[in-house]
Amino acid sequence: GTEESLRHFSSESFVPVLMGLLHADWNPDIMLYSCRALTHMMEALPNSQRAVVQFGCVEVLCAKLMSIEYIDLAEQALLALGKLAEAQGRSLFRSGGLMAVLSYLDFFPTGVQRAAMTTAAAMCRQAPPDCFTMVKDAIPNLTGLLLHHDQRTLESTCTCFIRLAECYAGAPEQIAALAEHGLVKHLLRLVTGCDGSLLEGGFAIAPPVSQSIFTGLIKLLAAIAGSSPKLRQDLLDAGAANAIAAMLSSDGRATNAALGPEVSAAAPAAVPSGSPVLVCNSSTQLIEVLGVVNAMLPTVADAGSFEADLEAQPADIGNSPHDKVSEPSVAELEGAATLAKEVFALLITVCTTTQTTAVAHKSLRALNKIVAVLPKDQLAELPFGNAARFIADLLVSDDLVVLSGALHMSELLMAKLGDTFRESFVREGVVHEIQNLGKEARKDALSRTGSVDTDTQRLFRTASLRLERAALEQAAAMRRQSADGTSAASSPSGMAATVAELQRMRHDPKGLFIEKVQRHAERFRLAHFAGDGSGATTKLLVELREISAKLSAIAAKPCKGAALSAGNKAFGRVAELMSDGSKVSVFELSESGLVSAFVEYIRGSKGIAESRKKLELMCKHFDATAAREADQSDGGASSPAAALSILI
Repeated sequence: GTEESLRHFSSESFVPVLMGLLHADWNPDIMLYSCRALTHMMEALPNSQRAVVQFGCVEVLCAKLMSIEYIDLAEQALLALGKLAEAQGRSLFRSGGLMAVLSYLDFFPTGVQRAAMTTAAAMCRQAPPDCFTMVKDAIPNLTGLLLHHDQRTLESTCTCFIRLAECYAGAPEQIAALAEHGLVKHLLRLVTGCDGSLLEGGFAIAPPVSQSIFTGLIKLLAAIAGSSPKLRQDLLDAGAANAIAAMLSSDGRATNAALGPEVSAAAPAAVPSGSPVLVCNSSTQLIEVLGVVNAMLPTVADAGSFEADLEAQPADIGNSPHDKVSEPSVAELEGAATLAKEVFALLITVCTTTQTTAVAHKSLRALNKIVAVLPKDQLAELPFGNAARFIADLLVSDDLVVLSGALHMSELLMAKLGDTFRESFVREGVVHEIQNLGKEARKDALSRTGSVDTDTQRLFRTASLRLERAALEQAAAMRRQSADGTSAASSPSGMAATVAELQRMRHDPKGLFIEKVQRHAERFRLAHFAGDGSGATTKLLVELREISAKLSAIAAKPCKGAALSAGNKAFGRVAELMSDGSKVSVFELSESGLVSAFVEYIRGSKGIAESRKKLELMCKHFDATAAREADQSDGGASSPAAALSILI
C-alpha cells in the first residue's frame, strides 16, 4: 500500500486474522506468509507492535521458533521477534523470548545468528526483576556462545551479559548466578585476548572485542567481583591480579621515577614491549579497571571514605554505619594481599599522574582499602617507596575528596606502621600539612577554592534523602513509643540534629566536607604528634634553619674574617648534607628557608666583586663534594653542573 492507504490501516483488525493463520499447522506456507506479513507490517507501521503484543502473537511466534518443525517459518518468526525487541523487549522476555531465540541458534546461518543475538541483547536491556528464573535458564546457552567464532555474535553475547548485570545491579545473588557456568574464565580470556598465557606472564594478542565491549566487560568483572567472596577468589585464581596490573601499567605509567626506585621496581612488567593488549585508551576504561580493583578488595569498616559512611542502611540511623560490616575471612585477606602485591605501586602511580578527578578518587579509595584490610605484617611487605611524599602532595590539594582520602591513609599508616612512618611523615611534610588543615587560613582558602566533584555531590544528595527519610520514620516511631510509655533508644532532640546534618549534607556538601576534614586533621594531630605539634619538626630541619639564620646574619658583611669563616662552615655543612640525596627531604629544604638564605647571602653585599666572591665560596664547597663523590664512584672529575645538581 501507499502512505495514504496505510494511514487508515487498522492493525487491530488485521493482527487477529494473521494470528489465526499462524495456527494453520496443516499448511506451512500459510503460516510462513502470515508471519512474513506480521514482520512487514511492524516494519512499515511501528505502532502496530502494540497490537501484536496485545493479541498474543508473541507467544505464538516463540512457540514456532521453539518447535523448529519448519526452518523457514522459524527463521521468519525470529525476524518478527527482532522487530519487537527494541520497543517491546519486556513483553518478549515475559513470554519466554530469550530462550526461544537461544535454543536452536546453531540451526541457522551466521547472518540469522547475528540477528538472533541482536534480538537477545535488546531483550536483556529490559529484563524484568521478577523473571530471573528465565535468565538463569538461559545462562548456559549464553556462556557457551562466548566461544562463538563470529565476532558480531560474540559481541552481542557479551552485550547480553553486560545488560543483565545492569538490570540486576542491586541483587548480588543474581549477579553471582550469572557466573555459575564458567563466565569468569571467559571474561578474562576476552579482556586479555589469550587463554592463560598472560596469566603466566607471557605474550598476548589484542582482545577480540571492540573498545565499547571491552569497557563493558571490565564493568561486568567489577559487578561479579563485588557480588560474593567466592567469585573474588575465582577471579584471583584465574589470574585477574596479573591482568589488572597489565591494564594499569600498559601505557607506561609505571615508569614514573619520582615515586622512588622501590615503587618502580615493584611495578610488574606484565605486558611485553610493543604488545597491543589491555591498553586503557580512555579515562573511562581506567575508571572501570579501578572499579574492579575496589570490588575485588573486601569491604571493611575502616576503609575511610565518605562513600562508605553513606552506604549505611536506614536501620543504621543513630548507630554506627560500620556495625553491619563483617570482618574479612582468612581467605579474603590472602586474596587481598595477592592483589595488593601486584597493583599497590601502580595505584600510587596512577593517582599521582592522572589528570582525571574520578581516576584519582578511585585509585585513592583502592589504596585506602588495601591499607585498611591488610594486617600489619603483610602491609609492611608492600613497596611504599616515597609514600610519605605522595601523601604530602595529596594534602596540598584543593580537592576535598582527595584531602579526606589522604588524611585517612595517614591515619591508617600511623595506626599500623607508626614506627616506620612517624619520621618520614615529619620529614616529608605530612604532619606540617595536616597542621595547616586545622588553621583558619587554610579553611578560608578551601572555602574559596576547594571542590567536591559532581558524582560525590550526587551521592550526598541521594544518600541524605534516603537517610533523612529513615530518620524521620524512626523519630515518628520514637514518639509513638513515648506516647505508649515505652522507652526509646535515642532522644528526639538527637534525631532532630541528625536530620539537620543530613539536610546540610544535601544543601552544603562543600562546607560539611571542610568541617569533617578539619576535625579529622585535628584528631590525627592530637593522637600522633604530641598534641602541641612539638613532634612535627626534625633535628635536621632545625639545623638547616639555624644555618639559614647564620647566613642571613652575615649576608651584609664582607666575605672575610669571621664572616668568611662562618660562611665556610655553613656551606661545608650544607654540601655534606646534600651529598646524600636521601638525607634532606624536599620539605625540609623548602621549609628551612635555605634557598632564600643563599640568595640573600650572595646579593646582600655591596658591589659585584663581593657577590662574586661569595658565589665562588659556595661553589667551592659543592664542587669539592661532587669531586669526592666522583672519585669514589668511577674516578672521574667534577663539573660545575654537578655542584648545581646536588643543591637541586
